[in-house]
Amino acid sequence: MIHRPLTLALALAAAALCVLALRPEAADAQRGGRAAAYIVQAQVPRNMEASALLRFGRSHAARRLQETSGGPINERMWLAKLIVNFGRPLGDVQYDVLYYDVTRGRTLVTTQEVFVNDRTQQAFVNPVRLRRPQFSPGQRIEVVVTVRHREVATARTELNGEVPRSSGEVDFTAGGNAAP
Repeated sequence: MIHRPLTLALALAAAALCVLALRPEAADAQRGGRAAAYIVQAQVPRNMEASALLRFGRSHAARRLQETSGGPINERMWLAKLIVNFGRPLGDVQYDVLYYDVTRGRTLVTTQEVFVNDRTQQAFVNPVRLRRPQFSPGQRIEVVVTVRHREVATARTELNGEVPRSSGEVDFTAGGNAAP
């Protein structure tokens, strides 16, 4: 009679192990520590290892992004690179980058989906192009990197640039209907 409870205990243990083995696995980048994200305007060297890329991002992180110069003000933009290091292989085919305006509260401005070719890679460099009128000088921007709708990294910066100016002078003679 001792065999029956022992068999039952072994069957329950085997069932529990099967349930644990068959449950969905989280993306590698979601387990453990957080990722790191840096916004840089310097030219990023090619063919760097993940640790060297992380050091480069940390040392060249831009607290303020400078606007492109030349051309009409409404066609100018802010160009940068976003360096993201997940610390371990991503384990997914995409991650999202969300841009928030944190000047007055946290307001979502735009999103960007990034698809990756190699899901075993852990560090990525993405071009960032912030255009007017969605973005404007003086805005404080928070960049949030998400994997499967879970925040894994953030970076903050402020946008510097030329503010459109008005002369304050009104000319009623040009194109207006003047009374004789």
